[in-house]
Amino acid sequence: MGFSLAEISALLNFRENPQAARPQVRSLAFQKLTDIELHLEELGRLRDELRLLTNLCGASPDRCPILESLDK
Repeated sequence: MGFSLAEISALLNFRENPQAARPQVRSLAFQKLTDIELHLEELGRLRDELRLLTNLCGASPDRCPILESLDK
């Protein structure tokens, strides 16, 4: 689920008293979900930018914005 080793350690410790730990477990899982959603948004923007650059590079016989961006 993408938890770090420290988070897994905390989750394993929560098993000692699962009823009392439920709010903490939910909070940790909600934070992980938020992180994943932000990462998905970033990946979506990256995908769209790369798609545009790929199309522009293929459409022009004289220039390629992908290679031009390396010069910046």
